[in-house]
Amino acid sequence: AKFTFDEAIEDLNNLANQLSLRKFSIIGHSFGGIVSTLYTQAFPERVERLILVGALVDQQRTYDHILSSVAKQAEKKHDTATLEKIKEVKTLDKKSAVYRGKTYELASAYGYFRMPAPTEESEIVNNRYTKSEFFKDNIRNDQAPVTFYKNEKRVTMDTTPILNSLKKRGRKLYALYGKQDGIFSKAQLQDVQKLIGKHNFYLIDNCSHYPFVDQNITFVNIITKVMGNEKE
Repeated sequence: AKFTFDEAIEDLNNLANQLSLRKFSIIGHSFGGIVSTLYTQAFPERVERLILVGALVDQQRTYDHILSSVAKQAEKKHDTATLEKIKEVKTLDKKSAVYRGKTYELASAYGYFRMPAPTEESEIVNNRYTKSEFFKDNIRNDQAPVTFYKNEKRVTMDTTPILNSLKKRGRKLYALYGKQDGIFSKAQLQDVQKLIGKHNFYLIDNCSHYPFVDQNITFVNIITKVMGNEKE
């Protein structure tokens, strides 16, 4: 596998063809938000609606936010080790897999992917997943990011222009984010809301990067509503 955007788009098309899907809605989570946006750009006639969930839009802006916000917290905590790591990351090539990986490591270390107050519901969903066949069969290729950065030229994407173009062309766009998703600044979320439209943007409280786990019932209710919603 080449692990490129073009390959991912081709895989999605092949899957749709195998399932005999002429038109469908597509949900893109996190990095998958970029893939689903590019797919919608390439095959707009096949996508009924594009739903972004905790999706990356401007990658570099996200990385910059992570580094600057972690640095502020580290300074308050006098966490010199983390501050040194941030200095090291800033010397790396911004278009490298190492830069991306170490930036997310810092985000994870400072709890950016954790919901503020875990609930009984979120723990049940998480436990159910870890005991399921999906978890057992979830094979992650550790070399995928490295291979992607080796074979793909578009490694730091900003899909804002694409989303704007899709909106102008009448594509149905929706976005759903966790209010406490630490990898995005408030300004970023506000910009996504402006881009998508106030009525098609959803922000879930006590929720971080994984809305379908942190607030599963709310997530499903929103998706159900969106699937029957004709607002643009």
